[in-house]
Amino acid sequence: MQILYIILFPIFSFFQSYDWVSFEMVQRSNQKGKTTEVRSLVYFDKESQMTIRQLFPMDLFISNNSDGELVMYNPETNEVYQMMNFMMSSQQNQYYFFLQGKTDNMGLIELGFELEGSRLEDQLLISTFSAPPDVKQYFDKIEMVHEGRKPIFIGYIDKKGKYLKKVFYYDYMEDLSFMFPGSITEINYVEKNDSIIAKTSFKEFRVNDLAHKDMVAFDIPEDAKLIE
Repeated sequence: MQILYIILFPIFSFFQSYDWVSFEMVQRSNQKGKTTEVRSLVYFDKESQMTIRQLFPMDLFISNNSDGELVMYNPETNEVYQMMNFMMSSQQNQYYFFLQGKTDNMGLIELGFELEGSRLEDQLLISTFSAPPDVKQYFDKIEMVHEGRKPIFIGYIDKKGKYLKKVFYYDYMEDLSFMFPGSITEINYVEKNDSIIAKTSFKEFRVNDLAHKDMVAFDIPEDAKLIE
């Protein structure tokens, strides 16, 4: 099963007023000159239930909740994959932080990161967070940059001060009742002189749209094959 999964203003009043929000998402990634594209429809409700219907290059349904229960179903092969991991919680997804208006630290404090310090440069707020002990084996610090209330950059830094990953948030949409970037670009430095560049764009935000909800709803058949 080929899967490309997203390892994803006061909005509080937004979610008290509406039951769910949906949007279209296009992800393009490039490595060593090869580009892949995934088009999906995303549904996110006020209970933090996230459902993704991948429309291209294959029909695939992905469901994720706040407890970290992840279910992926391929209707073409009738295969289903399930796992439980709190780190896969929908409330650890970056879309959740935008939709809930929790962009001041993008959930880092809740994950055990500690704020080392902040400074202002050219009207940008630059904050540095130290990773908790169990995360330091992967990276040492996170640098976050805000322009006003908008996060525009997150950098993952190793112990030598080298960036392992950079995330840029931009093209913020002005016609929504909540803050959400129109585009996100991620650069992962996987090897020396090599990187994976992924750009995700969003459009067609809708609230309480039954047509979109029906498109992402799915039931797993009883005869579906469980993938171990």
